[in-house]
Amino acid sequence: MEKTLILYEGKYGHSEKTAKILRDSLPDARCLPAAEAPEGLDDVTNLFLVFGFLAYDTAQVLKPYLKAHQEELKDKFIGVVGVGLAKQALPAFLKIIQEPMGREADGSWFVMGGYRIEQLTPEDKELLEEFWGKRGVPLTDQLHFQEENVRCIAEEIRKKLEL
Repeated sequence: MEKTLILYEGKYGHSEKTAKILRDSLPDARCLPAAEAPEGLDDVTNLFLVFGFLAYDTAQVLKPYLKAHQEELKDKFIGVVGVGLAKQALPAFLKIIQEPMGREADGSWFVMGGYRIEQLTPEDKELLEEFWGKRGVPLTDQLHFQEENVRCIAEEIRKKLEL
């Protein structure tokens, strides 16, 4: 039987929501925060990495974990689900996560995330004010996350894995 592990990492809750929807949609799947990742991956056939991408804070826990498990990752199906505000940024963030894996992902998907200004760290607020300011756009809440989009991705994954 396929054994699927979903590791997630993010700041504002959308990566965790995404991981849990995927877990509930895939047979024999479990999800854990990246900080609680298992020491070994022997019982894992499919590994999904769900992470929010935002500048330099992307996958700070996942990257060293993947680097330490490169050998084990060679024979796994690896899917990456990036949660962010711009789909066109996903390829750059895939490079960030694939480098420590020592290989490319077998599949990747994008989930539109979001944030509430009052939940932002001071560093993230400053970064986003600068980003939006360069575009002449005021910093406002970005509430784009939709569970139905994640369910559609889960269905794509099921088909890809023939589950």
